[in-house]
Amino acid sequence: MTFLNTSLLLLGAGLALGPIIIHLLNRRRYRIIDWAAADFLLESFKKTKRRIRLEQLLLLAMRVAGVGLMGVALARPFVPEQSLAAMLGTQARSDHVIVLDDSYSMGQTLGSSTLFARARDTVMQIADRVQPEDTFAVLLTSRTVDDPSAIQNPKSKIQNPVFAPAHLTDRTAFKRDAAALAASDYSTDLVPSLQAALDIFASSSNPEKRLYILTDCRRRDWTDENSRRIRALLEKLDKKVARAFLMDFGAVDAANLSITEFACAEKHVIQNLRARFLARVVNHGSQPALNVPMTLRAGDVALPPRILDRIGPGESVTVDFSYIFRRPGVTVASVSLPADALAPDNAAHLALDVRDGVPALIVNGAPDPEPYINETDYLITALDPGGKGLGGWRPTVITDRELPAAQFDKFDLVVLANVATLPQAKLAELGTYVRNGGGLCIFLGDRLDRAFYNAALFKDGSGLLPGKLGVTEGDPNNAEKSFRLKIEPGAHPLQTALGGELTALLAGVHVRAFVPMESRTGVPPVPSSITGQAGRLTYSVLASFSDRANSPALVEHRFGNGRVLVFTSTASARWHDWPANPSFPVFVHELFSFLSRAPIQDRTARVGTPIERAVEPQFIDGSVTLKTPRYPEQPAVRLTPRPVGEQMRISFTDTGRAGVYELTLENGGSQRVDQFARNVDPAEGDLAKADPAALVAALGDAPVKLMPNLATAELDLREQSRGKEFWKYVLIALLAVLVIEQTLARRFTHLA
Repeated sequence: MTFLNTSLLLLGAGLALGPIIIHLLNRRRYRIIDWAAADFLLESFKKTKRRIRLEQLLLLAMRVAGVGLMGVALARPFVPEQSLAAMLGTQARSDHVIVLDDSYSMGQTLGSSTLFARARDTVMQIADRVQPEDTFAVLLTSRTVDDPSAIQNPKSKIQNPVFAPAHLTDRTAFKRDAAALAASDYSTDLVPSLQAALDIFASSSNPEKRLYILTDCRRRDWTDENSRRIRALLEKLDKKVARAFLMDFGAVDAANLSITEFACAEKHVIQNLRARFLARVVNHGSQPALNVPMTLRAGDVALPPRILDRIGPGESVTVDFSYIFRRPGVTVASVSLPADALAPDNAAHLALDVRDGVPALIVNGAPDPEPYINETDYLITALDPGGKGLGGWRPTVITDRELPAAQFDKFDLVVLANVATLPQAKLAELGTYVRNGGGLCIFLGDRLDRAFYNAALFKDGSGLLPGKLGVTEGDPNNAEKSFRLKIEPGAHPLQTALGGELTALLAGVHVRAFVPMESRTGVPPVPSSITGQAGRLTYSVLASFSDRANSPALVEHRFGNGRVLVFTSTASARWHDWPANPSFPVFVHELFSFLSRAPIQDRTARVGTPIERAVEPQFIDGSVTLKTPRYPEQPAVRLTPRPVGEQMRISFTDTGRAGVYELTLENGGSQRVDQFARNVDPAEGDLAKADPAALVAALGDAPVKLMPNLATAELDLREQSRGKEFWKYVLIALLAVLVIEQTLARRFTHLA
């Protein structure tokens, strides 16, 4: 037998001495005086003295027992079930399932230890109380995998236990393996582990069930939606045979700086051109953070740190970095903060593909040997004024006769400049190219076949053109009559770039001729920055002309995953004088940047996202190795390419650690290095604790006992052990003693 409140037992023992002390204090010593009249009474007292002393001792014993039993009842006597089973000659088996939160917030340091280390020690304490005949399992919240059978919900997870349900026979091996556990870089998700615990209980015939949930009870983990899902699972526990314990290891008022965002502000990272990076830092603590250094590392180069003077509690600061990459290829940019109580969110990484230029295909529908009479010369000059490729673009110019041999997928942007028609096969390819994310820019002019464009490109509102083309307005050869170009108000990147200070310059642009564009109904689209509808396609008018109808000049719309932009005049100076205006190079650069296909950002992702890559034919028979962020502590992993469709691909799924993964492909004298980045979920860095009252309310009627403040308080597992308490029986004995004491007191008084 043991006692749950030992201090109250000691207090009761002390109080039990009270009646004895009072009895001793009431014993008085008298001076004896001989008196003849008292001799008779003295003789009578001698006859009853022994009886009276016996009665007093009996009453004293009752009173001492009463006070002592009261202390025993308050101390809550407890007999473990295994002791009862041994006394009765029976053994009751049970299931013990531990759900251990190993999210990276549990790695928060507390003194010389971490929250996870305290929770891990508790796992070992629970294991010490498990009997050999019991079933024991440990589930880590990070050990979830995609459920291959989940057809309806492909995002569902199943649990992969770190210690599968079994009898705990080799405790030494268990403690050795448990001591090696560490917090992961994942965020918290209790639901898959709780579902796995219920599945273990359902598959077992043991009469007793015990569920232990060891977590830090962060507020973000107990939102209304999460609480509803967790409560729904816990309410499935049978209250008659199951008990659950929510053990809160979270630290109160935990200070933490977290990098919540890190991104490149450029659509394309080009060698020898400045690339901007934006990093956002949030102070999750209750005290301001002062003079915080933040460092950007680009490849092997560490830039001088930027000092953040002050970040107030709950505030965020965005830091702007810039760097010029001198060599093309895959590299990594990283940003970091000094070490604090929670390390994983102090760094973020981006795997970048630095390019030597953005490839663009420009189809010249009106070639001319005369410089700048040629339809595309002004475009090329605007993109690369010096002709040295320093503008970041790699334009390839072909004539419309060379169009059948063009391969659109090799380019991030396709420009049709005054092209008359397109071969039917190339028209279908162009539609697929744009639908898959490519960009298409169409400049009109005197060479285009209006009937072909309306039939094949507009297609009654279902094609690439956002509107139907009308008859040319104006006279290209009459400079006396021209139209002005005006940018419509709006937040479109082109409207932003051409507005403001460039508005005055645009006022000097004279457009002599243009091709009006009508919508499906035959009415010109209303100039507006608000997106409208053209058939099944969305469009917006970004700029218009100063004619009576305010005819659209720049029209942009989405087509699948790509975009199409139409300038209803020429790319050359045939119909206007815009190329001579200083705003023209700005327009061309912004146009190309906006329309160009965004690079696939598949090298940077959250932890747990698999690394997949096609292997080039020259490396299939060579060596493919991967270094994880734990290299060199963890040796490089050798990967084997496997056929997937028509490609040979590698796949690596063990990406649970944040950092940089380096893939090396070698064969003979050839080598190629690729890099990938995996980052933590920054939301896990918010260490604000859930309110205990809110937790109790969130748990509802589920048979769960909340055990708070275990990060600093000592854990007593006796109450969570199976067994029986006897305080009720002690109270019954106390009541009986009090009744007997009162009865004897009355009787002894009557006899006296």
